[in-house]
Amino acid sequence: MSVRDLFRKDPTLKKAIAWGLLAGVLTAAYTLTMPNRYRSEAMVLPKNASSNSPLAALAATAAMLGAGRGQTDDEAHYADIVKSRWMAERLLDTEFTFSYKSWYFGEPRVRKQTLAAFLKAGNPEKRESAAKVILDWVEAKRDLKSGVLRISAEAPSPELSQQLANRVTDLLGVALKTRIQTQGTAKAAYAKERLIQARQEEEQARQELETFARSHINFAQSPDPGVRFRGERLGVDMMLRRQVVASLTLGYEQAELEAQNTVPVLSRLDEAYLPVGKSGPRRSSIVLTIILLGGGAVWVGCNLSRIRSVLRTIEARRTEVNG
Repeated sequence: MSVRDLFRKDPTLKKAIAWGLLAGVLTAAYTLTMPNRYRSEAMVLPKNASSNSPLAALAATAAMLGAGRGQTDDEAHYADIVKSRWMAERLLDTEFTFSYKSWYFGEPRVRKQTLAAFLKAGNPEKRESAAKVILDWVEAKRDLKSGVLRISAEAPSPELSQQLANRVTDLLGVALKTRIQTQGTAKAAYAKERLIQARQEEEQARQELETFARSHINFAQSPDPGVRFRGERLGVDMMLRRQVVASLTLGYEQAELEAQNTVPVLSRLDEAYLPVGKSGPRRSSIVLTIILLGGGAVWVGCNLSRIRSVLRTIEARRTEVNG
């Protein structure tokens, strides 16, 4: 059957195609008013504590005592930090230099302004909307196998997307470092208090052993087993107190190092690149979808009575078969 025969058999098909093409043309014209989007991506690697590092034993002891730093919580919340309002507020107040075209055939113009000015966030309501827009632009995904964190930004300017991805990376490093330093300060205060208590307990155990030794000279060779056992117990108790003091000292030193840590938390593997091609919008896909939906809707509307008749016939035959 040729196309001409198909049109003769179903006159509504030509009408559906015409309306579908009209909707496609209008949609194509509308998509030209949409600015292009560009995507840039940076790769970073969190600097976890290595088991071969000089501070590994120190960190293990501190973690056992509750004063060590763990990366698990930070790594699990990378995406939450990137998508936080804290991040959005700092991006809104950051000044960027970029070129921007307001529509497809527009002339690119260089701008130097904050994102708040670019998105016209002049009042609290508009700033709230602008913050949501920015959080839709940025994204962070972490590879569980390699541990590499990919920070991407999609914005209506190639330079803006590149600078935005790099800025998000910088702010993420600042947030993680601040969190580690805050935790280190709190843990150092706790470890110091516990260390003072442990030293007092060690001194008390030493004094008890010294008093007992003065009262029972050479108690280790005493014929009285009770004297020997009590002397051994006091000696063991003092040694345990010394070990506790040594472990707490390691934990306190580790917490102090974290509180004053200035080492970057994130290691950059790849700076955000300047995108060449656009990532969206996909105008051809949008137009094709509208053509199919529009044409299909018109054809269904024109043949609704016939479709209902066919459905009733099918239902009647099914009833006869079941009956």
